[in-house]
Amino acid sequence: MSTVPARVAAVVAVAAALLTACDPAAEPQSAPSGTGPTATSPASPSPATDLPSPTTTATATGTPSPAAVPRPSSAPPAPTPNRTTAVPAPQESGQDAGQRDGTRTVTAFYVRPGGGTLWVEPERRRLDQPTLAVATAALRELLQASPRAPGLRPVVPEPVRVLGVSRRGGTLRVNLDPSIRRPALGGAAEQALQQAIAHTGAQFPTVDRVRVLLGGRMVESVWGHAPWSEPLEPDLFALSPIDITRPAPGARVTRGPLTVAGTANTFEATVKLALRDPRGKLVEQTFATASCGTGCRGRFRHNFDTRLNRLGTWTIVASEPDPSGGEGRSPFVTRRQVEVVR
Repeated sequence: MSTVPARVAAVVAVAAALLTACDPAAEPQSAPSGTGPTATSPASPSPATDLPSPTTTATATGTPSPAAVPRPSSAPPAPTPNRTTAVPAPQESGQDAGQRDGTRTVTAFYVRPGGGTLWVEPERRRLDQPTLAVATAALRELLQASPRAPGLRPVVPEPVRVLGVSRRGGTLRVNLDPSIRRPALGGAAEQALQQAIAHTGAQFPTVDRVRVLLGGRMVESVWGHAPWSEPLEPDLFALSPIDITRPAPGARVTRGPLTVAGTANTFEATVKLALRDPRGKLVEQTFATASCGTGCRGRFRHNFDTRLNRLGTWTIVASEPDPSGGEGRSPFVTRRQVEVVR
């Protein structure tokens, strides 16, 4: 029984083979690999190469692909630096940063003779125009203008141009016109010139000393009596022993009481005071005591007992005591006049 199915299967296989051999649509079997060279037809271009790539920047219609269109940024573009914009100059030494509109008043130190020597003394100056360059303005007032207070003198015989002012650390560099050399004055005048420049420049909190240049160059001497190679430092003892700050020079007042005030560096802080009426008569003689003296500078203030009861010019006389009893220099004396107008 088992041989019957096997024979049937063999008959079916033979019949199938005969049918396949007689079918004209059947493809011939390829030769086994390695039996001979195989002819290769020329390669045809792939249709895909004529179409835009998915990563190309344009579609077949020429419309920009979304991937190629730049998206606008939400942040504004960075500004382009303006190369022609001028950079502000650094703040000048001594300039008050709080005075954005500038100042109309500066202080210059002029020369006052007294007691056989030359002293330097401050005077407030009013400018024609406000300025932020206060150090330059103060030095120009010192070297190009004349003092207004009676008894004060200019520090140079002829006006001198200030060519430039700058600061390096605590040193103020002042460049002056070399014409300051002529005409030359004596030794006391040259020392007074040095101290006038030093005090005028070092009145500002950021300045400790002043270096003077002539025509941009360092100098050894100006008038031939004092060295200029090192920066100038203000000397407390170069200031007038007594400086009256109130009343102002040429003050116009009315009848009534009179107050005098100022600064002093005198023996035992004593300031001798006298008041003379318009006829020159001595009407009061007294003294005031400064807040410091004998080597330090202090403030003083005094209210005269005498009332100004007459029209005309009244004179305040302030002087220092003479501890030497006449053996030293002459005592320093300064005066201030006021006009009683009504």
